[in-house]
Amino acid sequence: MGVFRSMPTKGDGNRHLSGKKEKALELLLAGKTVTQAAKEIRVSRQTLSGWKNHDPLFIAELNRRRGELWDAARERLRGLLPQAVDVFEEDLTSAEDRRLRQQAAVHILKALGIYGKENFHPLGPTTPEAVEKEREEWDSWAQLLERLG
Repeated sequence: MGVFRSMPTKGDGNRHLSGKKEKALELLLAGKTVTQAAKEIRVSRQTLSGWKNHDPLFIAELNRRRGELWDAARERLRGLLPQAVDVFEEDLTSAEDRRLRQQAAVHILKALGIYGKENFHPLGPTTPEAVEKEREEWDSWAQLLERLG
């Protein structure tokens, strides 16, 4: 058996999550830990961990909704952009402290992706099929490494 295994879910044929899985998603997206969410929906921590780590439909929906939250947060931040630029401009032009001006300049360059790390977007596959494909690829790599090791 490979590193990952699929766990069939009730209703998987019609691609809908059960009520408990739906509630688990909501709790996880609200910032609850696996332990907290499992306790609240009255399943074992292992059951919820299984959904989160091995159920392609659950994983895809969690990733899709995380993407929506990420996009909404990014839009809120975009709304603050004019004010942020004003602050940086003021720091760059009027600050007597050279270090403050340099820090402002570095922040601007980072925000534009010119300096340091590129923008980070923590999003995995958003369809059950893509989750399964990714897992198959990982399984292939794991089997190859086992043979080589």
